[in-house]
Amino acid sequence: MAKSEIQQENERLARIGHKRCSKCGQAKPFSEYHRWGRGAFYPQCKTCRAPGAIKAQRLRVARLEDPVHKAKMERLAEARDLAATNRRRCRTCDKIKPDDAFKLWGLRPTLSGGVRKMLSTTCMECRGTDVDRVARQRENKALLGGGTKRCKECLKEKPIDEFYRSSRGGLQAKCKQCYHGGGK
Repeated sequence: MAKSEIQQENERLARIGHKRCSKCGQAKPFSEYHRWGRGAFYPQCKTCRAPGAIKAQRLRVARLEDPVHKAKMERLAEARDLAATNRRRCRTCDKIKPDDAFKLWGLRPTLSGGVRKMLSTTCMECRGTDVDRVARQRENKALLGGGTKRCKECLKEKPIDEFYRSSRGGLQAKCKQCYHGGGK
């Protein structure tokens, strides 16, 4: 398979220590290009890359001065400091609590060979209402096995044909009567 003229030209330039800029089209020595990884060079020469690099630097500086970005960086620094002492801030009550106060979702291996705990962002105390919701869901699943379900609004156990289907394939939380406003 014959090499294209462009590939042949690139090989000839590489033998003499030059490269053709993809932006201006001029053949320049390797010293006129920034390094990109090991032994590779950017496709554009330093001169052509400079305006984009200056713009990118200005954007980085502007982002660092942005109050929203500063607040985010402060929160991340606080989270790192708290994690070092096995504590974290609850997203709901905004209190700092030990890791034991948060639900453990699982463990994730780290690149260093360790294990990182995956904890919830809301403490168990604030999740109390969610725990009740999960218990109701479990109860409803058990009732569905018997062909009945408990209505969220009137709290009566009714046959499943008195509930509309949900868009996710399950059943609505309210019975048809409560759904149309005639519950309790």
